[in-house]
Amino acid sequence: GRMTPLKPLVLADGIRTACGRAASGVPSDASLFAWAFPLTGLLGGTSLVPSCAEEGAMVFGSYVFFNGSGKVVAVNALTLKPANEVGDSFSFAGPFRLCADNGPVHTLRNAEKLRQALFDSFRLSPPTSDHLVNIGVRSFSWLAPGEAIGGEDGSAWPHGAFVYVYDQKELDCFYSCLD
Repeated sequence: GRMTPLKPLVLADGIRTACGRAASGVPSDASLFAWAFPLTGLLGGTSLVPSCAEEGAMVFGSYVFFNGSGKVVAVNALTLKPANEVGDSFSFAGPFRLCADNGPVHTLRNAEKLRQALFDSFRLSPPTSDHLVNIGVRSFSWLAPGEAIGGEDGSAWPHGAFVYVYDQKELDCFYSCLD
């Protein structure tokens, strides 16, 4: 499988405590993390509805946490949950179009440069879920919290984001992780 580059783990103030980390599924000894893309053998989409974390990692991807020595200490699969469920989950704002002025918080300097940087660095992965394929998503990627890439300083995704690229560039968008 493929992963994004390792990034330092920077958590919001409420998650710095061992209790907060445990509630969010982040091990206390984790200091680095990366996004692991779904398995490419599922290209073109799958109707598999994951029934366990391992299947979730294969279909949707996962966050991989490493300690200071580079040893994997946890793999947290992305799963779909109803909006009213609480627990070890993330919430996202968006979609924010890459090619439009998204307001003062999400204005991008050069969406085309960001898109090209993701292509050039092989950071884009084809979607594996039927839903994304059916709505025309060509590829997607994870941007680490505040990651500077393609001329963007990362301020539009201070807690990370998923970028979705379509054949029609005007549909390209990102969902920013809420803190």
